[in-house]
Amino acid sequence: VWSLLCLVAIPLLPEYGAPFLALGAWLFAMRDAKKHHRRVRVGEVGKLVLAYLCFMTVHMLWATERLIGTAFLVYWWAMFCAYLAVTTIIVSRRRMEAALFAVAVVSGLLGALACTQYVCVGLLNMENVPLQVWDFLDEKVFGLVDLRFHLHSLGTRAAATYCNPNLYAQYAVMTIPFIAGYAFFGKRSAAKVVARIALLFTVMGVFFSFSRGAYLAIGAIAVVMCMANMKRIVPISMVAFSAALLLPASIYERLGSVGNAGDVAISERFQVWGITMDTYLERPLLGHGIGIGVIWERLYESGFNAPHAHNLFLEFLMEGGVVALLLILFMLWKLFRIGFDLIIHAKQTRMYGSAIIAFCGGFCVCSMVDLPIFAPKTIGAFMTAIAIADAVSFMETKRPPASFVESLPLAGWIAPRLEAFIKKKTAPKDETVPMTKE
Repeated sequence: VWSLLCLVAIPLLPEYGAPFLALGAWLFAMRDAKKHHRRVRVGEVGKLVLAYLCFMTVHMLWATERLIGTAFLVYWWAMFCAYLAVTTIIVSRRRMEAALFAVAVVSGLLGALACTQYVCVGLLNMENVPLQVWDFLDEKVFGLVDLRFHLHSLGTRAAATYCNPNLYAQYAVMTIPFIAGYAFFGKRSAAKVVARIALLFTVMGVFFSFSRGAYLAIGAIAVVMCMANMKRIVPISMVAFSAALLLPASIYERLGSVGNAGDVAISERFQVWGITMDTYLERPLLGHGIGIGVIWERLYESGFNAPHAHNLFLEFLMEGGVVALLLILFMLWKLFRIGFDLIIHAKQTRMYGSAIIAFCGGFCVCSMVDLPIFAPKTIGAFMTAIAIADAVSFMETKRPPASFVESLPLAGWIAPRLEAFIKKKTAPKDETVPMTKE
């Protein structure tokens, strides 16, 4: 319970609290594992994340910006603890449903907060209501460092507890598939009704963030969920129709500008992508190293106030070269395979499979125009999502998990040789005198 509380508190608190909460969740999960004589588990997707982190850690030896890169690397490793916590504590369907219900409640609360922010600021013109809840604290904390991480929300774009509306929308997009799967699968209960209300607030919160990439991602999620759950099309359509009725005209105007090539934000995306490719070609084999230091400087010199490439795949290519790009693509492919296997495995696992594939679809759409795993809290949401996929795979398809040490790159080759070397050096010497002919 304490581990789960730490995990669901991550999106509620500021960004700089996320690594400490992830570490706390992992420590509580370790206590739970020790109490029930279990071990920390790593699944197929987790192994790829671990391989990426190990590669980028070694990559720091020749990284262009080591100071900022080290900071990013530290919180990536810290947020991986959230993955370890989820795969360790979720060992039964009862625990899985409790976790999904907790995620739904927190996501619904943030959605309700985003709706409140928009109504107060956008409709009632209340200037004393912040669009970013932790704005006052962020200014003090980020003011202690030279780099300006805090991106102010402009206009009436709600950001809930996040420091940027796009970050909030990306978090919500990663939670929506699992909330929808939990809310509409199985027998109707009070918890399912709460989850449906939470889903409605979450979708509304995304709309009030005015993040067009998230709009497209929700469309991709809806298509996948409807195709995988045709029997549930009526309640799903009712929720979608209810959300559509509550949307103001400004949302439809924003949605209609998606295909407008003359929009400044859209045209700037293409220029940012071009600069990112030019930066990558400076070091095409292995990239510049993890972190935003290099690309932020290049974009600032070109007159763009953007901290990253606004494209996950280009960002990974620029940071870690072809190796990092292949790893993230392989992660998404493994997630898709797990989801597909769960859909065809049994009727009881169909919901989990469709939610995982919908997550892949929404995440990929968001990744084409933004960087969903940029800040600690969104990285935590990503780690939680892939951990849920691996945990379901352990439970339902009986895929054998590996321990943390077994999952390290080259562990299968190094471990037996290291064990043989230690055994040879520590074995007692034979002091018997050999017999001679005499």
